[in-house]
This record gives sequence, C-alpha cells and structure tokens, in this order.
Amino acid sequence: MRVSVCVGDYATTPYCIPGLELNVYSMEELCYCMKENAFLLDFSLMNDSLIDWIERQCGLKNLAKELYQLAHKTGSLSAFVVTILAYTGLYDGNVIREVEQVLKKGAGLSTVEKRKSQVDYLVRQKKFLPALRGYDQLLENWGEYEEDQGQQPAASTRAAILHNKGVAFAGLMRYGQAAECFREAYEISGSPEDYTA
Repeated sequence: MRVSVCVGDYATTPYCIPGLELNVYSMEELCYCMKENAFLLDFSLMNDSLIDWIERQCGLKNLAKELYQLAHKTGSLSAFVVTILAYTGLYDGNVIREVEQVLKKGAGLSTVEKRKSQVDYLVRQKKFLPALRGYDQLLENWGEYEEDQGQQPAASTRAAILHNKGVAFAGLMRYGQAAECFREAYEISGSPEDYTA
C-alpha cells in the first residue's frame, strides 16, 4: 500500500483558479494546475482570495503570510508561483525552473497577447466554440486595449487573431466563415500564411 502525504489540509471548500476555471481542493492540485497551465496564468492569480484559501482551508499560515507580502509588495507572478511550488515540494528544482521560465516569458506579453495565447490554447484543445467567443471578445474590445495600454496593439496581432479564428471555424467545418477570417487576416498582414489553415 502506498501512502501520499499532503502538504496542509484537504479543503472542504474548493478554490477556483481564475482564468482556468478549475476547482482545486489541495495544495498538490493547485500546484499541478499551475504547472500544467503556466502559460495561461496571469496576475489575477495573485489575489487575497487564494491567499485566504491557503491560510484558512489548507491551514498554511506561514505560506499565506509569505504570499501576502509578494502580492502586496513588489513580487512578480513567477516569484508568487515558485514560492507555492517550492513550499509543497511536489516538483524538483528543474521542473520549478521550467515553470518560472514560462511565467517570465509570459510577463513580457501585452494584455491582448496574453489573452490571445489563452484562447489559442482552446483551439489546440479543439474547443472551437469557446475559442470563437474568446476571439470575438478580443476583437470587440480592440479599442479598449488602446486606452488601457496607451497604444493600439500591433496589426500583426489582430491578423493572428483573425487567422486563428479562421482555424477555429475550419475545425467546426464552417469553411465559408473560415475563408472570410483568413481573407481579413491576409488584408491586414499581407502574409500568404494568413490565408490558409
């Protein structure tokens, strides 16, 4: 018989990871979800709800105190996640460094690029309808990104969104709509790759 020892208590109330919409009941589940979805994580993870859940539901007061400092001072998302991963001891140093690199790479992305990468992930998972909703939302809010960031996101990003929206339509066998998206992407970028799936 094999026994696994958990770090902290098993929660009676789950924590829903923002952006991933996954419920977790233990620190090990939280770590697994963060590791497997590191490229989808953003600053919404660094919130008081998660810290309170770690303290109250998992009974890890010292970790919660450390995370609070990171969330409310100058801590980065990568430092926040690495602190949790290192505390639980679920993964070795190499895995933790890989996760840290993914998070640091994502830190340089704009809001639009980060959200696009999250929606692109849905396409790779063949979840085409939610992906289409995500791309539509990105395109509908295009003007707001200019206000938030002080500049319009790159036209190449808009072309990439339209191209990938076409890929999602093609995945649903809605070829007419896919072709229209590819045409729009091509008109923006002038790249022949944007005119095909």
